[in-house]
Amino acid sequence: MDFTVERNVFLEGVQRTLSVVGKSNLAILNHLLLTAEEGKIRITATDREIGLVADYPAAVESTGSVVVNARKLYEMVREGAGNSVAVKKRENNRIDVICGAVVYRLPGIDEEQFPAVPLEEGDTFSLDCALMAEMIRKTYTTIGVDELRPYLCGAFLHTLDGRIRMVSTDGSRLSLVEKRTGEELKIKGIILPRRAVAEIRRFVEGREGSVDVGVRERTCFFRDKRNFLRVHLIHAEYPDYERVIPVEEGMKIFLKRDIISGSLKRMNVVSSETFTGVVLNVAGGKLKLNSTNPDVGEADEEMEIDYGGKDFSITYNVRYLIDAIEGVDDEEIVFEIREGSGPGVISGKEDRSYRAIIMPLRE
Repeated sequence: MDFTVERNVFLEGVQRTLSVVGKSNLAILNHLLLTAEEGKIRITATDREIGLVADYPAAVESTGSVVVNARKLYEMVREGAGNSVAVKKRENNRIDVICGAVVYRLPGIDEEQFPAVPLEEGDTFSLDCALMAEMIRKTYTTIGVDELRPYLCGAFLHTLDGRIRMVSTDGSRLSLVEKRTGEELKIKGIILPRRAVAEIRRFVEGREGSVDVGVRERTCFFRDKRNFLRVHLIHAEYPDYERVIPVEEGMKIFLKRDIISGSLKRMNVVSSETFTGVVLNVAGGKLKLNSTNPDVGEADEEMEIDYGGKDFSITYNVRYLIDAIEGVDDEEIVFEIREGSGPGVISGKEDRSYRAIIMPLRE
């Protein structure tokens, strides 16, 4: 195996694998598979749950494959000099990595020891990259992390009547984003694990156009002409999330997104893992926010609001409110509040395709 590739291209390719490798106690999964083919190199990484395969243009003198430590290869290319990198395979699976005047020698492993990442074929549908990236951005923060409830540790993706919907919840809050699609997609419902969602976001973010998506019984894959991402799904029943979506309207407050977001971030300054609450007190056409932490201090802020209902006071997790508002793209938000233990709902005033549902804290 002997090839030359642009250094920045190679660096990007190796760096992309770092979020996949090193997540297992198996040493082989800290490595990547490097393959030289005619006119290109292929970089493959997997932790058995996620598999990433990507092709990059290269000048290939001789073909071949080798398995090398991903982190060390990345550091060598990152710290190397020059505009190109030459890689030559030697005896016993060792490789020379030549970056300008420096020559690194890196031990390798035979490719037969590396787990296979099947490049699945079959029926696929086309999904707009910007749409997928938006849905993930608006639901990622509410994906659960409680391994005792694995069905909450992922985002639920399904279609209904020409729309595609992504939902996530950690049991205390829920995010839902729903968009119309250009074609009749049919996904009965899959749960994408949290780590897989992060990888899918890296795969689609910043791309123009669409990717092909295929769904199998236990896996889902995304691909374009040069890249392939395969993820295992969470095999569980997703809870009936529609039961927690309020049907009857609550008390609606209209707020400028940037103003309320800035105010909540100032309240968050005095919060901690123990004290997360912010009290919202509405009276006389004004909203007063208060955050109190005996270990840090107290913060108060007051603003005029568009509201004509009765006075009330309610407490929420300040971080949850900040996350919810960051999912709104409108300049003005609607905060729908219910008395007692009823859930609050945050959405855009004009665009209701995104909704965040948050349970209040008990005072």
